[in-house]
Amino acid sequence: SSFAASPGVASSFAVRREAAAPPAAVSFAGSARSPAAGPVSLAGSAGLPAAVGSHDEMFALREHIAELDHELSQRDAVIDDMKKTIADMRTTLEKALLSPQESGLWKDRYYDAQKQNEARTRAMKELEITCQTKDKESSS
Repeated sequence: SSFAASPGVASSFAVRREAAAPPAAVSFAGSARSPAAGPVSLAGSAGLPAAVGSHDEMFALREHIAELDHELSQRDAVIDDMKKTIADMRTTLEKALLSPQESGLWKDRYYDAQKQNEARTRAMKELEITCQTKDKESSS
């Protein structure tokens, strides 16, 4: 199951990501917001529950984290599949690159064997001729 092949999951991720984005009024560590300004409330923000600090909010956030974790697991699985595919392709490519070198070795072996065969064939014909002449001499 490919994560990229399921557009519904990708689009829902984008919607959740937009919904989870903090409002512009909220600032984080390193900002110029004064601690005396009091706690930041996310109540009424898009995609977040209205009751800040409630069990419902914690449940919703945990559920959202679980969904994100599931999506990340799916993406990790896809990445692992892609890494395996890449490794297989590299192995195939390395074999293809070695193939001409190996074929050259086999070609050389073939020509050497062919030369040896021709030499043995000549030697065999010479022995046959020698044998035939000796047979003729002995029979006469």
